[in-house]
Amino acid sequence: MTHRAPLLLLALSLTGLPALPLAAQGWWEAEGWGEIGVRSGTGDEDFYFGGNATWRTTAPGLGLELGAYGEAGSVHDTYAALTYEFANGDRLAFGDPRPAYDSFARPVLSDVFLSAALERSEIGMSRATDGAITENDYQPYGAALRMDGAAVSLHYVEETEAAILGVGGEWLLGGWGAETALELTDDGDSEVNAKFQLARGIGPGEFSAALFYNDANDASTEMEFAYRHTLGGMVEMTELVSIPVDETEEALAVVGARIATPSVFSLDLAAGIQDGDGLASAGLRLDF
Repeated sequence: MTHRAPLLLLALSLTGLPALPLAAQGWWEAEGWGEIGVRSGTGDEDFYFGGNATWRTTAPGLGLELGAYGEAGSVHDTYAALTYEFANGDRLAFGDPRPAYDSFARPVLSDVFLSAALERSEIGMSRATDGAITENDYQPYGAALRMDGAAVSLHYVEETEAAILGVGGEWLLGGWGAETALELTDDGDSEVNAKFQLARGIGPGEFSAALFYNDANDASTEMEFAYRHTLGGMVEMTELVSIPVDETEEALAVVGARIATPSVFSLDLAAGIQDGDGLASAGLRLDF
């Protein structure tokens, strides 16, 4: 099921204007990015509009949270939840909140080459997210608690009678930034998703390494290595490889470039190769 409001907010955000007049008054805050562009080798259409974003009320107490990940009119997951924010900033959400599993150790690919990431949503993403993207009539409902550096969530999917419990967190580990998440699913059979990611500044950029165990998504274990760095202060480059542990010959290699422009938008370019097939995308991106 699609919640239309998050997709509308994402479209309005791409105009470069506040998503709602309320945002200018400080009642809402937005975090994420949106992009419109063209692509080849991925997706069913040549043109795409998508991103990954969250909008939430800012006042303590009762509030609202909306979110979207994916491409409008194509493969995507949307989120909508009522929230309660405590005085210490912790936030409790009820409805269809973003899974805790997706808040930590996200595949770098999902930020560099969205279309390619959506075609392999089973790698490093929540079972709830992968199900919403790949299956019809798949609607998770549940609750999530988000704290500083940690989160826990519980979802239930009536169509498959599946319960999905996820936890995640981040911390510093000997000069490395570490993120990890664990997800337990039960639809009659118990299965597990798990992931661990390390990141550290090296030279002019940041190197990251991640391991994704995707048993609950019925996918193979995969490793991702990425290096993100700047060139001349105007270009952010990413070199990335994602390697299935059991089928290394099916590795995906991607190079991405994000080029600053005089406007609020950046030019987002990505090209890759997998199993001998090339894929590419080019778009205008707005971070907010």
